[in-house]
Amino acid sequence: MRRDPRAFLLDVMDAADAIVQDIAGISLDDDGSSRLIRSAVEREFIIIGEALTNLSRLDPALFSQIPTAPQIISFRNKITHEYIKVDNVLVWGVIEAYLPLPAGNLRSPDRARSELKVHPQAIPPVGGRGYA
Repeated sequence: MRRDPRAFLLDVMDAADAIVQDIAGISLDDDGSSRLIRSAVEREFIIIGEALTNLSRLDPALFSQIPTAPQIISFRNKITHEYIKVDNVLVWGVIEAYLPLPAGNLRSPDRARSELKVHPQAIPPVGGRGYA
């Protein structure tokens, strides 16, 4: 059975929220000294890029409504295939530029949907990864 393409948007939101949770209360220096935190954050970015890659194949019209999606996929590819060139400053810069949320101020699902800047009906209602 084919997965509902909108479920990939939920994967993106879940992974972005996980990044925010992973870095809550820490600094770039803390991130650089913890392999566990670096690995967790990079893994979530890989999930985000992979989810958007799948979305691009299954629903190009919906994918086209996310203007930064190609850059996000490119960042995923860099983390995955050019890991030797990825440093903490680069990853932290992406976090600060694209996930500018104060610690402890996670987005509600409705706010996350509005921040994706896609048509509201394009994203299913709250319910986690309920689409298979």
